[in-house]
Amino acid sequence: MNVTSNASRCPFLRAQQAQPQPAPAKTASKKPRPDPSPSLVQLAEELGVQLQRGPSFWRSKWRETDIEKAIELANTHQPLRMRVPGGEWKEVEGLDELNQMVAEARRELKREQLAEQGQKTATQAALAAAGQVAALAAIPDTREVSPLSFGLRALKFTDSPAAFLREAHAKHGPSFTVDLPTKGHLLFDTRLDVLREALLNTDSGDESWKKSELQGHGASFLIGKKNMFLSGGQDWKFIQETLRPHLSGKLVHSDGMVDKLSQIFDSHIENLKARVAAAPNGELEINPREEMQRAVLDVALQVFLGTQFSDAELGKFQKAFSTQIDWLTKESINPTDISLSKLPGMGELRDAYKTLNSVDRLIEERKASPERPSDMLTGLIEAVDPSTGQPMDSERLRHEVLSLLEAGHETTATLMGWSLLMLARHPEEYTRLQKEIDQKLGSRRPTFKELSDLKQADNVTDESLRLYPPFYLFMREATQDMTVGPTEKPVKIENGTTLVTNLYVTNRDEQVWGSDSTGYPANEFHSDRFNSATPASAPFGAGRRACIGQALGRLENNLLMCRFAQTFDMSATSQEPIQLGSDLSIHSHAETVKIRLRKENP
Repeated sequence: MNVTSNASRCPFLRAQQAQPQPAPAKTASKKPRPDPSPSLVQLAEELGVQLQRGPSFWRSKWRETDIEKAIELANTHQPLRMRVPGGEWKEVEGLDELNQMVAEARRELKREQLAEQGQKTATQAALAAAGQVAALAAIPDTREVSPLSFGLRALKFTDSPAAFLREAHAKHGPSFTVDLPTKGHLLFDTRLDVLREALLNTDSGDESWKKSELQGHGASFLIGKKNMFLSGGQDWKFIQETLRPHLSGKLVHSDGMVDKLSQIFDSHIENLKARVAAAPNGELEINPREEMQRAVLDVALQVFLGTQFSDAELGKFQKAFSTQIDWLTKESINPTDISLSKLPGMGELRDAYKTLNSVDRLIEERKASPERPSDMLTGLIEAVDPSTGQPMDSERLRHEVLSLLEAGHETTATLMGWSLLMLARHPEEYTRLQKEIDQKLGSRRPTFKELSDLKQADNVTDESLRLYPPFYLFMREATQDMTVGPTEKPVKIENGTTLVTNLYVTNRDEQVWGSDSTGYPANEFHSDRFNSATPASAPFGAGRRACIGQALGRLENNLLMCRFAQTFDMSATSQEPIQLGSDLSIHSHAETVKIRLRKENP
């Protein structure tokens, strides 16, 4: 097996090629790390897939290293290569591609087996054509994973739990269990039917699942443990009934809402236009997620609370939320009920909590005002808790308001950021969006019906939600012993087990979302995927606890894309693989796009 250099893959190493290379530094001998994906490798071999792999592949691919070690690896590392029988050798760039190639090999083998048997019934043949037989074969027995190795590996991914779970499922399969001393028995499962069963049976009146307290631990230091997102049972029902009228379809799906949102978005777009005009050569590089956070927080304040902040106040609140969200993962694995903000040296986090808790002022001002606009803030203040017969106290009101602001802006802003990033990386998609808008609207604001008729905007929203679901992590706790999953390969779980589903992995299942089912590879962005029937998904949850703000979130995303496309041309800063990050939502690490004023504005 020939050893090839990997220098051309690393920007630093490319810069070093013309310079003398220093001798590799001697490093202490370390015990080799286990391959993080033995199950995939074994499965590939069983399928007859040929592999070539250098011993340092996984470490060099998934871990940052110092300069001298990088040079050493460049001279000794051979990337993983894979060949499906009858195909050519191809380098495998990462876990997603490896999963996809194994899935393709699995399907091909299954087709060959079915062809050899030749006596399958029509029903069996139909199942095979639909990919259901292959999907069943892809489900291994649920493995038990060592809590020590699992916990130690998780600590290396505190900036991206989603990336950690992606790696864990690649290593252990779609379903595995871990017993953690401080968290109890956990079932990690990526199958959508298992997730939907849990979601549909949470707060359903005859529920066998409940919202897991683990999911809200990190956020509870800001929003408490009693609010519309973390409460359950009658307490959750009370808040849900209080807020739902303010997010009804009649209110959201209206020209009045579109006009209000347009006014808010247009003020931010005008500010962005001025910055573009002042930028060198009329081109500005922006982080789309961060830009959208400010605009959508403004929406949440005005629509939910009837409050408009000055630019300085808005910027201060946005920064405070960003700081709190940056620390959310670390607060979540904090085993105590004392926030990390109480520790010495945590002044930035402490100041962020102080800034956000100042919403008390907004609540007290509304209470003292003779005017009570019909918005969510008034609804919360006037609501009477049926379990006590009393209004909510000041602390509970603050927690509910902060819950609305956080969830009401962060996930929607993240969806917008992904939509713009995908459009920039796929310019043909952005051109199609601009042409559709030019033909139907020109440069004017849309009505609600006109916005609803923008098929390309709707498709981009759906595909962005599939590939990068902002709210990616669902956790539910079983309230009784039960069996979940397909009858052929069931998983028995006990009362108290917590189900953890990473929707990022679920929505990239090649058996469900791949070429055989939708016409496009599951790991790629194709908005045309949604021009025909697609598998069911759950980006906003399912059942009674499905996000009550999903209609507003989709409306905001489509409208922002429309006004953005009317105003700017856009291009990608990079086409390099996206480095995944996650906290409250799933996002990229500092991905940017370049925008210019449109050359031909209709």
